[in-house]
Amino acid sequence: MPDTPTVPAADRVPPGDDEPTAKELLSFGAVALPKELARTNASFLILPIFNIGMGFNPLIISMILMFQGIWDSVTDPAVGYISDNFKSKWGRRRPFILVGVVLTAIVGMAIWWFPRDWGETATLTYFGIGIIVFTTVQTIFAVPWGAMQLELSRTYHGRTRVVLFVSVFQKASYLITPWLFTITTLSFFVDELHGVRWTSAVFGTLLLIAGVVCFKYSRERTAVTVQVREGFLHALKNTIVNIHFLKIVWVYVVQLFCIGLFYALGAYVSIFYLFEGDKTRGAAHWAGMESFGNLLAFFAIPLVGIITKKLGKHRALQVSLVSMIIGQVLFYFLMDPSRPFLVYIVPFFHTMGISAVFIILPALMADVIDMDELKSGRRREGLFSAASGFIIKMAYSLANGLTGVLLVWVGFNIDATVVENASSIETLRFWFAFGPIVFLASSILVLRNYPLTEKRIAEVQAELKIRRAAAATEAANPQ
Repeated sequence: MPDTPTVPAADRVPPGDDEPTAKELLSFGAVALPKELARTNASFLILPIFNIGMGFNPLIISMILMFQGIWDSVTDPAVGYISDNFKSKWGRRRPFILVGVVLTAIVGMAIWWFPRDWGETATLTYFGIGIIVFTTVQTIFAVPWGAMQLELSRTYHGRTRVVLFVSVFQKASYLITPWLFTITTLSFFVDELHGVRWTSAVFGTLLLIAGVVCFKYSRERTAVTVQVREGFLHALKNTIVNIHFLKIVWVYVVQLFCIGLFYALGAYVSIFYLFEGDKTRGAAHWAGMESFGNLLAFFAIPLVGIITKKLGKHRALQVSLVSMIIGQVLFYFLMDPSRPFLVYIVPFFHTMGISAVFIILPALMADVIDMDELKSGRRREGLFSAASGFIIKMAYSLANGLTGVLLVWVGFNIDATVVENASSIETLRFWFAFGPIVFLASSILVLRNYPLTEKRIAEVQAELKIRRAAAATEAANPQ
């Protein structure tokens, strides 16, 4: 039996209602703030808390991070496929968002509450199991929420508008996340562990509130009825062989691989190169530079909207990647212990560029899904979101594992003096600055002659509108 075309759920969203209201965009986008804070608190703080704070083996910690990323990448496609084919009076995505945020808030707090008198092995075993559980429950809401972002608007520039709203809250979280480790070192906490326990409680509560508001006010514009379900493996294969999808995912992979492998070294360079081992000053300086960059990123949000309208999404993305390369070069030459604040010049190029990248990529992915529907007759936002997550997180988990390997390879020792670590830190500084450039350049090449322009997407959407109208008529008047 041939696949039955998707049919819009007219009872849920009026046929001409292509754009979300500002209230809807705010309720949906607000989830990004506590989502990023909770995720960072649970994942990105593992290495500094357990290595710098507690002196645990960085290689073992990196292996935990790598396994977490692998598990996360495996669960994503399953949840995406399930939500694509899920049916309820609340839609395909919203029930997963509600249940997922409740579980994520609870587990995100629980993973840090292990007995203080446990040794390294017992502590890391508990945390390793806990972070796998956290990753699983986070996937329950994060994948459907990401898929819903792709379907809130049906228009080419409207999709960029959705991402711009989400980006405002993401950038707000980025003003805070660089300071998380610094916050845990403050004097009114007993130690870093005490600090991270409190931050996890605050972020979990915020996530719970935002998730409930999102569930209540957000609406699904491409909710569908599929009378014949496509097999999971067949659907996954058709997704990952899409050439347009692979180009977008490659840019994602490059960004997160660079962040996971190279950018994580920035705090080490700041602490041990710029500030000669002073954890509080070094971490605060690095957090300050990142926060300054994230503040600049707010100005990038409307700028990206303007550039994408003038140049098109993929050309605006190439410009952003060039800006990041300039920033990477500046990182090396402006890291000067006698003038540490020179690195504050870098965010004008680097952070502005990376913020634009993560605004444009989701909007491009939504266009890819339209093209896929034209060919397959199916809406697979969940599976596309999850399949990209699978590939990206596999790369990111590998990068996390390689971070610990790189620290060991260069001979860095957390217990050694700054003088003893001098050669290791210089090597880390080199890789931190120049390592990402080759990967960023490859992304620019991948986007050459990208075919899904505004004109082509307008043609695709016109064809889809005709097809959906015919399918709706057929469903309403069965023979």
